[in-house]
Amino acid sequence: MPLIPRHLFKARVEWQATPAWSVEGGVLAVSSSLARGNENGQHAPDGTYFVGSGRTAGYAVFDLGAMYKPTPRLNFFVQVNNLFDRRYATASQLNATGLTATGNFIARPFAASGDNSSVVSSTFYAPGAPRTFWAGVRYTFGR
Repeated sequence: MPLIPRHLFKARVEWQATPAWSVEGGVLAVSSSLARGNENGQHAPDGTYFVGSGRTAGYAVFDLGAMYKPTPRLNFFVQVNNLFDRRYATASQLNATGLTATGNFIARPFAASGDNSSVVSSTFYAPGAPRTFWAGVRYTFGR
């Protein structure tokens, strides 16, 4: 099935360094998947009319975070997602493009007679999230 990886692995670990400090890390590893439009897995790029692999490559991203809890109700936290700033794609699709395999623009991708034999098809990718940092404060009201 397109867009569904065969293998998916998620893991998180948290270490309570002191009663006030904790550190956590995680990994998300995803195997490759077929592009939409390559449901049968038979896409064969020829470098001229069919470019791109017809699949999304596998990837792994790592997260790291820390939390400081000076009181039972107050805590401060920081988080870094995609720690190593890995460039990856979460999905892909085969479709016609207005560009050649070398990246040049095709002003008229269709032949004058109207056939589609000169149309270049490529693999389009949905990029994954880049490295992100965030920090915050949580305060719990109540008893």
